[in-house]
Amino acid sequence: MEAAATEEKKIIVCGYPKSGNTWASRLIAETLNCPVKGFFGAENQREIAKEGKNRQSEFALYKAHQRHRVLKEMQPYHSVIYIVRDVRDVTVSGAHYFNKAKHDAWRDERGLPHLDKFEAMTQTVIKGGVYGHCRRPWGQHVRGYLDNGAFYIRYEDLLARPEEVLTRIHDHVGIPADTDRMQQAIQNQSFDVAKARYEEKGEARKANFLRKGASGGYADELTADQIERLETAYRPLLERLGYTV
Repeated sequence: MEAAATEEKKIIVCGYPKSGNTWASRLIAETLNCPVKGFFGAENQREIAKEGKNRQSEFALYKAHQRHRVLKEMQPYHSVIYIVRDVRDVTVSGAHYFNKAKHDAWRDERGLPHLDKFEAMTQTVIKGGVYGHCRRPWGQHVRGYLDNGAFYIRYEDLLARPEEVLTRIHDHVGIPADTDRMQQAIQNQSFDVAKARYEEKGEARKANFLRKGASGGYADELTADQIERLETAYRPLLERLGYTV
């Protein structure tokens, strides 16, 4: 009789869209030496984060954007890592990424004038909108995890102090850290190195997905009014997360 296959232990990296989920998923998975298998709950869809299919591990990592209540109902899984990013930078990243035609069509149906991409995304993160998993406001998504005691990391900290954050993740997941592997993963998944690797392989979609990989650039692209509205809407939450307002 053949031995039963060991059920994989799922690690979920979840966050509001444009919070660095894809980059974090790849970096964390390479550090843990497990594959990124796809988007949680839709494993067969074309997911840009997929990587490392030849890594042998009892663990498998999945990217996710679901709200806390929805993700909780999708158990079982081994652990969840929630990633949060400054909403002002989320707004800029989303404005550059999402196809505004969907937003324009929604406004056409209601006889409303079109908005520029930054205003469309500003309103989306404050009120919710039509962009995929951005249907609920940013704050509602984030509070759902924080108020339920989720383990979370900040995108900015993962950029600035990757060893420290990845060590916390190892402790949370229960996998001993391998310092050499961690350093190699940090190098491999740096934006410049990863982008060059994808371009060399002809993977334009993956290369183009990596835009800047920076933090704090919102002041150069959002208007003063947009920044003020974001800060007014989310000041207590931003301060709770340690962001300067």
